[in-house]
Amino acid sequence: MDGRLRAEGLGPLSAFVDGDEIDLGPPKQRAVFVVLALCAGATVSRGQLVDRVWGESAPATAAGSAHTYLSGLRRALGPVQDRLVSSPAGYSLLLEREMFDVTVAEDLAGRARASGTLVGYERALAPWTGGVPFAGVPGPFVAQARVRLDELRLRLLVEYAERARPGMLPEVIGRLLVEVPAHPFDERLCGVLMTALHRIGRTAEALTQYEDLRRRLAIDLGISPSQATQASYAEILADDHHGSVWPPGGTIRPAQLPHDNDAFVGRTAELLTLMRSSAGRPAPRRRIVMIVGVGGIGKTALAVRGGHMLRDSYPDGQVYINLRGFDPSHPAPTPRAALHQLLTSIGARHAPDGHEERVALWRSMLADKRMLLVLDNAASADQVEDLLPGGDTCFVIVTSRDRLSGLAVRHAARRISLGALSEKESLTLLNTLVGEDRVRAEPESARLITALCDRSPLALQIAAEQVVSTVGAGIGDLVAKLENVRHRLDTLQLADDAFCSVRAVLSWSFAALGEDAARAFRLLGVFPGPNLTRHTAAALFGLGLQQASVLLNKLYAVSLLERNDDRFTMHALVRVYALELAGELAPDERLDALARVLSRHRIALSRIGDGMVGRATSIEPLGQRIPPILFADL
Repeated sequence: MDGRLRAEGLGPLSAFVDGDEIDLGPPKQRAVFVVLALCAGATVSRGQLVDRVWGESAPATAAGSAHTYLSGLRRALGPVQDRLVSSPAGYSLLLEREMFDVTVAEDLAGRARASGTLVGYERALAPWTGGVPFAGVPGPFVAQARVRLDELRLRLLVEYAERARPGMLPEVIGRLLVEVPAHPFDERLCGVLMTALHRIGRTAEALTQYEDLRRRLAIDLGISPSQATQASYAEILADDHHGSVWPPGGTIRPAQLPHDNDAFVGRTAELLTLMRSSAGRPAPRRRIVMIVGVGGIGKTALAVRGGHMLRDSYPDGQVYINLRGFDPSHPAPTPRAALHQLLTSIGARHAPDGHEERVALWRSMLADKRMLLVLDNAASADQVEDLLPGGDTCFVIVTSRDRLSGLAVRHAARRISLGALSEKESLTLLNTLVGEDRVRAEPESARLITALCDRSPLALQIAAEQVVSTVGAGIGDLVAKLENVRHRLDTLQLADDAFCSVRAVLSWSFAALGEDAARAFRLLGVFPGPNLTRHTAAALFGLGLQQASVLLNKLYAVSLLERNDDRFTMHALVRVYALELAGELAPDERLDALARVLSRHRIALSRIGDGMVGRATSIEPLGQRIPPILFADL
């Protein structure tokens, strides 16, 4: 049989013929391929194929569609299409076990359990990339396989952790902690995590893990932990060898991470990226991660949560510095001052006067250290450059509203672009902040709150505080205020704290813009469409394409714009802020900007109506009177 067929399913589904990836077609066709791959070598009847792809709700046309998809797979397989065998009994795919990463992982798992060795478990865990098995592939059979594979991966990790040597525990603990949110009722996971934490002296955290599990089981399932879990808890309580909190010689290692946010939710994929980057995976590289995103999206909270999860992997300590890149209350420290703070924090008794000498001393003192560095709220790559270690034994987390492209290019730093929470995560956060009873009483209002707050952690926390601190107020009352777009940002601020304000947080990014970029941002508030291209922006700004592209990229660089292929868009709350600032433009300037866009796309003013040309003097920009549908594809 000519040609080699290889398939991957532990993450997004892929298939390769002689090393070249092939297009497996639409989702249902991909589902047919997965069903046959998971049953490789065995015949799947036509009825079984329909049931496994469509389930109980299969339409009358399913059998015909299955035939069409099989034909499509044969075309995709090309020179190896004879591996897709049809017979009166059904269909089968000839795919060797060593050519499918799912069966490879299953075989390695079997060998690891048979040998019981750490090396065996390390090999068994290696194929798992951290992605969702068969991501995006539909069908009940694939869903069952997805669950089964996830359970296999988790069991392997737990069994590996049970065998881990003391020196391996800090990294193992980080990997276990990432799994807890997705498996909140898994007692074996909790038990091995408790034991690992206790073994390295983090007994208080081990006991907290038990209490959290006990509470979840009682509230959600109405049961108590198993006898085995209770026995582990009792053994930890009885063991008074908790380890010394003082390193040898009485030297206190720096432990400067801020307090972890108890209301932190979600971000599982991002935390996993931090864990993998810290361990030098997927390939050895300098351990620098940038967490970037718009103000209030939760960059610092993610960095601090990740830092606490990783702290025992870095026995020489954790150093934190706020670089105040977007902080109007304090000036950003000069590189010289930042280096002085960093040097003294790790024990330097004297900092040289010269900047280059300070950089050299800082890197020399870190040369043989395993230390975690969190450089928070950086203004630019230049501000961070001289603070980076020279070697690869430390792990650096940088947060910024700037995309820090210089660090990506010059230092191969990995970027985590932080977006909004999911709806489920937003509701979980709201539950935590205002109480489950209130959310349960007003579920629709709770969902509206998350949408009106753009699923921004800061906006949701401010909104929750408004609810709990206002006597007699319900979630629906706040929804009514937030639905008024003119006053939404007025609502999303606390009267007694100027820093708890969405408007203020966004204004710090706006204040960092130059005059041309600031004007462009205001004009974007005039545009009523959901997104726009560079060409439309050029018309809106009244500039050439190259000049407009430069301005768009400046706004994108500081996270005031998002980019999707060739189109630019804004987070909803950023759009509301731009809408406010657009009101500061002269009415004629707003009208001229829209007229240029309309002229470019040959949209007649008569289609819009006489209401457009009124001279608005309120906060509402002129463009908001035009039906946005006219601008949907500009």
